[in-house]
Amino acid sequence: MGIKYNESINLHYLQSYQSLANKKAEKMVKDPDRLKKFTERVLSKLGKLTGQSENIQQVQGVIRSMVKMLKAYASGEYRVVPLRSIIAISGSLIYFVTPVDLIPDFIPISGLFDDLTLLLMVYKNIRNDIQAFELWSLSQ
Repeated sequence: MGIKYNESINLHYLQSYQSLANKKAEKMVKDPDRLKKFTERVLSKLGKLTGQSENIQQVQGVIRSMVKMLKAYASGEYRVVPLRSIIAISGSLIYFVTPVDLIPDFIPISGLFDDLTLLLMVYKNIRNDIQAFELWSLSQ
């Protein structure tokens, strides 16, 4: 991915928020119905993410892949993935849909910046798992 993290965002705070979101995610991933409903919330917010820049389009693609992976996991179709990756994806998406976080989403432009930074941090850490899912998905 060609997107770089902005160092003005304190990564320590983002990681703290991610830890809190992961605790919620641990409970959510145990309930397939709840996980499926959650993916609909993510897609709804993703639909509001506008912009034609290459960076925005890349992030939208990452989020769509994450959502597809969660749906396949929830339905039991795809379980060849470490649970920690499912929790990390869910936690980062919980952060994404939460309007009040490190930089509240109602602040124009910069309100989503922390969300996107966290999503890309998670993507970077579990990229291989997402790519393996995408390969599997193409074979279905």
